[in-house]
Amino acid sequence: MPFFERHGMARSTAETVTDLPESFLRVAPGVETDRRLGDGETVEVAGTDVTAEAVQGHAPGETIFTYETDDGEDHAVVGDHVLSEITPNPLLQPPLEEGGERPRVLPAFNRSLADLRERDFDRFLPGHREEIDSPSERIGEVLESHEERTRNVKEIVAGGPTTAIEVMNELFADLPATEYFSGMSEAVGHLDVLDERGEVDAREQGGVVVWEVAE
Repeated sequence: MPFFERHGMARSTAETVTDLPESFLRVAPGVETDRRLGDGETVEVAGTDVTAEAVQGHAPGETIFTYETDDGEDHAVVGDHVLSEITPNPLLQPPLEEGGERPRVLPAFNRSLADLRERDFDRFLPGHREEIDSPSERIGEVLESHEERTRNVKEIVAGGPTTAIEVMNELFADLPATEYFSGMSEAVGHLDVLDERGEVDAREQGGVVVWEVAE
């Protein structure tokens, strides 16, 4: 909750956004784990060697599973990492350790996608909708969509000192409170991209973080 307040969200709204995930727990029961796979470990599935690969993506612990088909094609089960029609939005994550740095998820996600594109897979099997027959092309579209949104965010910040909540409201008019977490994830994510590039600066003003275009 303090994070959202520092980025311009009203306390009552921040409380709602912070407490909201608890309501989903009753429809997301735990499951028993048969086997744990580390990054790069391989398991045989129906006669095919499938390799688990950790990726920086939509949520903590995201993993894709890569394998070669009988006819020599390289396929991957990618979950929400790459989708056929939707542009995935990586969600905000807390520091890995108390008092540590907050992970900058969107810059890491963009790098992960760029690395995956270079591998030139033949097919992706996503978690939603249709299979992807041109993975590198689709990744390029996702990266360009992110880049366009980053440009939009810089234009918003160029108007003067801007909070992340103001960026979110400019990007998504009339967003319901149930979508504020993903909306703030996107706003902060693109600010992180610009900050990493040295195109914006952040400073505190009255206990709230504001962003300005770097000189």
